[in-house]
Amino acid sequence: MKTRLRFTFLFILLIPKLSTSLLVAQTLKEVDLQTCYAKAIENYPLIRQYNLISKTKDLNISNASKAYLPQIVFNGQATYQSDVTKIDIQIPGFPSFEALTKDQYKIFAEVSQAIYDGGAVSKQKESIEAGQEVEKLKNDVEIYKIKERVQQMYFGVLLLKAQIKQTEALRKDLESQKDKLKAALENGTAYRANLDAIDAELLKLDQRTIEMNSGIDAFVKMLSQFSALQLNSETTFIQPTDFAENGLVIKRPELSLFDYQTLLIDKNLALNLTRNRPRLSAFLQGGYGKPGLNALKNEFQTYYIGGLRLQWNLSGLYNLSNDRNLSVLNKSLIQNQRDAFVFNTTLQTQQQSEDISKLKKLIKIDEDLIKLRTNIKKTSSVQLENGVITASDFIKEWSAEDQAKQTKLLHEIQLLSAQYLLKITTGNE
Repeated sequence: MKTRLRFTFLFILLIPKLSTSLLVAQTLKEVDLQTCYAKAIENYPLIRQYNLISKTKDLNISNASKAYLPQIVFNGQATYQSDVTKIDIQIPGFPSFEALTKDQYKIFAEVSQAIYDGGAVSKQKESIEAGQEVEKLKNDVEIYKIKERVQQMYFGVLLLKAQIKQTEALRKDLESQKDKLKAALENGTAYRANLDAIDAELLKLDQRTIEMNSGIDAFVKMLSQFSALQLNSETTFIQPTDFAENGLVIKRPELSLFDYQTLLIDKNLALNLTRNRPRLSAFLQGGYGKPGLNALKNEFQTYYIGGLRLQWNLSGLYNLSNDRNLSVLNKSLIQNQRDAFVFNTTLQTQQQSEDISKLKKLIKIDEDLIKLRTNIKKTSSVQLENGVITASDFIKEWSAEDQAKQTKLLHEIQLLSAQYLLKITTGNE
């Protein structure tokens, strides 16, 4: 009895977890392009890089800030020298001065506190901040590329699903024609060969459907892997809406990257210039040695020294002009890269805009062509029923209508895909 009660209690506790697991694993009924974008980016391994970059920045800034803490140095030395200071004067009534030994020892610790560092720490922090933004934007650039891959898979699914839908409509049309031929065959007004030709076309449609379903499964599996979404061939992929693609300006993350790379060059130059400024610090030194501060006392002594220390290293002025020239050159390199990127992206968008314009014109022609092919097919259907033409002649016209409809479908999906690819290329997605 106790065992049964324990099992029942554990089962009740597990119900929420089991329900959550089932919900997570449940296949989505529908999905849209924006969700796939967001989930693919969220699931991409490089997304974890942002946290690593942030932690690295925090540690580097923390290290830079520690320059304001007291600096402690321990030193020790034992020396033997060839000569020492001597006082060879004998003053009557005074004891003679003992000569220092040639072996001397010293161990001491010094504590120093920066008072003025020439702005080195603050400039170093600014450089670290700018460097972090550069690394984040590099990551943005890599992650942004995922959108194009997701877009290709998503529209691949849309195209194949639309073609399957069109194939089913064609199947119904062909099966309707088959029923008419069956009736004519029973009445002795049609040939069996005509019915066989229709059956052969239906089998071809089966083959086409199998190939398209296989393509959908492949795209869906890849998209599921990218986005970590539970998708399958039954999931409804919502078709994105058409939009006016005119007026899109380039807003790619690469442009921000170029800006921050230029800023980082300025920050590093400002940091380098702090090397030419004076440093002021307070210090306290305590030690033990032979001799001590009293050089005339030849014995081990403790001692201390305290005061202010001013340091000004002017050797950095030798490189000042070169440092500034290098900064200008490096910024020019970044500007050239930016100009090349904008130039190539502009050419790419112009080509994509031309493709969009071309597809819109082709779709208008497709619509007129479908009307003509549909009329021709209807006439052929009547002729087949009346025995004027063979099933092969009808199938030829039926296939021409099918091809016109499939071509229109292809152009419509290509148009949407091209529009959204243009948004990705310009950075407006």
